[in-house]
Amino acid sequence: MISKKILAAASGLAAIGIAFATSQKAGIGMALGIGGATFNLWAIWLMTGALGRLMKDPSEDFKIETKKAKIASVLIVLAFFSKLPIFLSFAIITRRVGPPALTCFLVGVGLVYFALIGWTLAKSYGPP
Repeated sequence: MISKKILAAASGLAAIGIAFATSQKAGIGMALGIGGATFNLWAIWLMTGALGRLMKDPSEDFKIETKKAKIASVLIVLAFFSKLPIFLSFAIITRRVGPPALTCFLVGVGLVYFALIGWTLAKSYGPP
């Protein structure tokens, strides 16, 4: 059976490949849209997980003693605060590429968010 992560990555690469087959500018826009939206969701996922662990048992998380835990916490916060500038810079780069790139950028962003919605619905209505 194919893993869900592999299937999601393959479908994203297939969308980028189809866009490149149509036009090189469209492929660039699709790649930047999928990449930017994926990074955005990944940063939100990490920050939500870190806050969830903090609220679960705050007494343990305030006792960060290891150097690895401190570095990981700093990187999570850095990713969270850099997600919007990265996303906007991808949009600006795509706009400068040309007309079909911006449309494909937005389609790529939509694909990532619709995949997230589909995953959430499948997980909530799936077998117990």
